[in-house]
Amino acid sequence: LEAWGDLTGYGRWQLAQDGNWVDITYDWRVSADKPLLRWFSFIMKPIFAANHHWAMRQGEASLKLELKRRWEGTAVAPPPPTFSYWIRKA
Repeated sequence: LEAWGDLTGYGRWQLAQDGNWVDITYDWRVSADKPLLRWFSFIMKPIFAANHHWAMRQGEASLKLELKRRWEGTAVAPPPPTFSYWIRKA
C-alpha cells in the first residue's frame, strides 16, 4: 500500500502459514513530508506514538469482540467508532 499526503511511504503485508494459524505482519514505513511536521517531529513524536498505541488497543479490543461475536454466533453489534462525528453519513 502506498501512503501520500501528510505522510508518504508504503505499507507491506506479509502472511505466513503456521500450522492451522496464519502469522500476519504489517511493515509501515512512512515519513513526514510537510515542513511543519518535519520541523516539529521531535515534539510531536511522543504524541503520535501515544495516539498510535491508543488506536491499536482500541482496534484490538474491537477485533476481539468481533471474533467472539462470530465464534459464539451472537448478533450483538460491535461498538461504534469512537469519533463517529468525523465519519460522513451516506
